[in-house]
Amino acid sequence: MSLLWRVRDEVLMKESKGRSYVALYEKHSPEVARILLWDGKLREQTRALVVEMAPALRSLVDEKAKPVEISGEQVAAMDEVLAALQAQASSELAAEIEQWRKRLPEFEGQTAREIWELLSK
Repeated sequence: MSLLWRVRDEVLMKESKGRSYVALYEKHSPEVARILLWDGKLREQTRALVVEMAPALRSLVDEKAKPVEISGEQVAAMDEVLAALQAQASSELAAEIEQWRKRLPEFEGQTAREIWELLSK
């Protein structure tokens, strides 16, 4: 099972707030997929970000994995990807992305587990 599916199934789907995030993803994923299909640069940036964030995500599902703090550079990379996506998104998706971009500074210096605790409230 892929790491992202494990995070979905073993972390997000176990709490109501997590299930609401999954529903939000499912609502907007067709539009995001279309944007990424047509924008090769953004697709590559997104892929690279997922690869870079894998150790932090792994720590959510693997008790033996070392917790990894999210760096300022990683937060900046997330913001860059979200800004590029937002620029091409529908107004509804763009508004949702804007809300997430406002929260990104909270993530710097936090582990994935700490971020999840913050987001699951």
